[in-house]
Amino acid sequence: MTVQANSYSPEASSTFNERLIEEFLTIDGTVSGRFSGVPLLLLSTTGAKTGRPHTTPLTYFQDFSRLIIIASKLGSPTNPDWYHNLRANPLVTVEVGGERFQAIARVTEEAERQRLLDQIASEPLNLKFVEFQGRTVRQLPVIVLERVLDKTTDYNAFNRNLIEEFHARGGKVGGIFEGLPLLLLTTTGAKSGQPRIAPLVYGTDRDRLVVVASKGGSPTNPDWYHNIVANPEVTVEVGTEAFPARATVASGTERWRLFNRLVGVIPKLEETQASTSRQLPIIVLERRSG
Repeated sequence: MTVQANSYSPEASSTFNERLIEEFLTIDGTVSGRFSGVPLLLLSTTGAKTGRPHTTPLTYFQDFSRLIIIASKLGSPTNPDWYHNLRANPLVTVEVGGERFQAIARVTEEAERQRLLDQIASEPLNLKFVEFQGRTVRQLPVIVLERVLDKTTDYNAFNRNLIEEFHARGGKVGGIFEGLPLLLLTTTGAKSGQPRIAPLVYGTDRDRLVVVASKGGSPTNPDWYHNIVANPEVTVEVGTEAFPARATVASGTERWRLFNRLVGVIPKLEETQASTSRQLPIIVLERRSG
């Protein structure tokens, strides 16, 4: 069952949550009692009125790389305080699975909310949520927690989740890449000779696809860039289609023209370029026949 770990009365709820938080922190994210074996996280929000941090234990679901929580409050007529906090300040801190990281909390709407609810309700243990919604006229908010990508992020794990979602949803993904044109680029490892897959946002230039080796503005180029320099024959996946292509690194005025085209797709690209002394390589992918 996935519910907010509270809500009998404000006083009882506070005491219960304090004990649950203490146990969570003492036993590396695990707890006993009725939440034993249930996926649990700690959500730290900033008080909408006080500006002070508030921590709430919540059970959660996973949607590929994203964490999903529901402001159920056991079906009461009002939303919980932590929900009002994240609406006022969506930057939150999450503790789960031995990790602590910042995330952006986003309240889902319409089709996405319904998709997630259907996914949650498909598990018999989660049917309690149907009961909670039936107790109140309030539409239970479904919130997605998107991890903020920073130096602590395991990018290999992040990319694996993104690739899995891309394949599962016919070339579409949610989260920070939702609505952006995304492709999977398969290169041959320059040292290993093994296939390597990288998810990349792309732009177009006539019938060509254009990507940038940004690596978040880090001082070094990504591995996939070194791979295409060593072997420019690649495979590209867009939507449900896969095709062979040849990768070429743009230079001179052509590079700047394509860079400016990409800025229209990736608004923060100029900011990323300004953050590093490395000139971000622009790569053109041209489809090969056969």
